[in-house]
Amino acid sequence: MALLIIIFVAALLALILYPILEYFVDAKDLRRFPAPGIAAFTDLWALRYHWSNSRYKAVREAHAALGPIVRIQPNHVSFTDPRALKDIYGHGSAIMKSEYYDNVAGDFHDTANSTDRAEHSRKRRIMSHAFSHKQILTMEEVINTVLINFVKAIDARTGQDIDIRYWFNLFTFDAISSLAFSQSFDFLGQGTDLTLGQRSDGSTYPIHIVKTFHDAVSYASMMGHARPALSSFIRRSFSLMRSSYVKALEDFGAMCLYKTVERTNAGPGEHRDFFSNLEDAPKGQSEGMPFGEKLAEAGIMLNAGSDTTASGLTNTLWLLAKHPATFDKLRAELDTCMGPDTITPDFNMLMALPYLRVCLDESLRLRPPVAIGLPRQTPKEGSTICGHFIPGGVTVSLPILELQRNPTLFPNAEAFDPERWLDEKQLPNLREYVQPFSIGGRACIGRNLAMIELTKVVATVVNRYDVQLVDEHGELEMVERFNMNPGAFALLNLAIPL
Repeated sequence: MALLIIIFVAALLALILYPILEYFVDAKDLRRFPAPGIAAFTDLWALRYHWSNSRYKAVREAHAALGPIVRIQPNHVSFTDPRALKDIYGHGSAIMKSEYYDNVAGDFHDTANSTDRAEHSRKRRIMSHAFSHKQILTMEEVINTVLINFVKAIDARTGQDIDIRYWFNLFTFDAISSLAFSQSFDFLGQGTDLTLGQRSDGSTYPIHIVKTFHDAVSYASMMGHARPALSSFIRRSFSLMRSSYVKALEDFGAMCLYKTVERTNAGPGEHRDFFSNLEDAPKGQSEGMPFGEKLAEAGIMLNAGSDTTASGLTNTLWLLAKHPATFDKLRAELDTCMGPDTITPDFNMLMALPYLRVCLDESLRLRPPVAIGLPRQTPKEGSTICGHFIPGGVTVSLPILELQRNPTLFPNAEAFDPERWLDEKQLPNLREYVQPFSIGGRACIGRNLAMIELTKVVATVVNRYDVQLVDEHGELEMVERFNMNPGAFALLNLAIPL
C-alpha cells in the first residue's frame, strides 16, 4: 500500500511540475498570449470550471479581461476573433480534431470523435446518406408517431407545473431510438426515462437514462479536456474511488450495448433505419462494420441525436414564453396553415413560414446547444490563425457562444430578437457567423434531423398550448457539459386554448 501511495504522489507531482517546466521553456512560443490565473501552468484551471459545468463563464470572463486571444490551458489557445471560424473549422483547413476526442473514445472511435482523417471520411460516407435532408424526410412519419405520443403525454398533464426540459428529453430519446433502431424506448408512453442496460455477461439491469447520460457527459468532457497523461490519471483515480460519474459512464455504455444487441438480434425490418447503414457492406467489401464500431456509432446516435435537440427545444420554448409578443406573432403565422387539432404538421409546409424559421434561428444564435469552442489541433507544420502563427500540436478553439453573441457582428447581441433575421443589413453576418452546427468537413452530420424535429415540435407546441412560466422574471440556467444544456425549468400552465 505504501508503494502505491508513493507511486500515486510521484505521478501527481510529475503531472503538476511538467507543465510548469514547459511554461518556462516555452518551446511553442505560447507565453506571448495572456492567460487567466494559473491557466498557462496547468490544465487544472480549466478542469475546475468543467467540474462545475461553468467553463463557458470562465472563458467569457477571460476574453473580456484579456482580449480576443487567450491561453486557457498550457497547450490550448482560445480565439474570439470571427476570422478564426474559417481558419480553424473551415473547408480546406489542415487543422484536425484534437486529442480531446481520443481521450473520450472507447475501444472504437465513432464518426464524431474520429481524429484520423481517412477513418472519419470512411465513417462519414457510410452515414451521410442516412442523415441527408431528403432521406430524413422519408422518415417523417416515424417522427410524427413520436410527436403524437408527446402530445398525449402533455395533454394528460395540462394545468400542472411540469419540467418541460425533461419531457423534451423523453421525446428526443424516443425519436432517435425509433429512427436509429426501429425500437422506441417508449419513455413518453411510460412517463419515465427508465430503460435497461446490458452487462458483458448478457444480464440486464434498470437505468434512469437522462441523469445518467448528463453525469456521464460531464465526467467524459472533463477528462477529455485534460492532456492524455492527466486524463488517464483522472480516469484511474475516479475508478479507484468508484465515483458515481464513472458508474454513469458505464451505465450509458451498458444502455447502448442493450439497444445495439436488441437491434442486431431483431435483424432487418420492413423499413430501413439508421442502423441499417452500419450493417451494409461498403462497396468492395463483403461485410459491414464490426460489432465494436456499430456499438460506438450507436452511442453517438443516442448521445448527439437526443441531447442537442432537447436543448434546442427547451431554449426555444423558454425564449418564446419570455417574449409573449413574439409567441403571439408566431402563433398567428401558424394559424394560417394549422388547425387547432393539428399535431403532426408537414415539415415542407412549415418551411414556408418565415417567422417560424427566424424564431428558431434566433434561439440557436442566442443559446446554441453546443456552445463550447470545439477543440482542434494544429498540424505538425503549424497553422496561421487570425494572422498569428501557431506551431504544430497546439489545441485551438473558437467558442461558438462568444462568436454568436459578438457585439461587433450583431447589434444588441444579448437580446432575443427574431426580427433581426428579417433585416437585410444584418443578414450577411447572421448567415456567415451563426453556425450552431459548426462548418467544414467535421460539421454536425445530424443537423438536418435536428432542424426537422425542432421545426415540427415548436410549431405543434405553440399552436396547441398556452404557455406560462412559473417565474416570469427568472433566467434559464446554462449548464455546460460538452453540450450546453438548459437547467430544469417549470411551466405554470401548459393549457389547450378554449
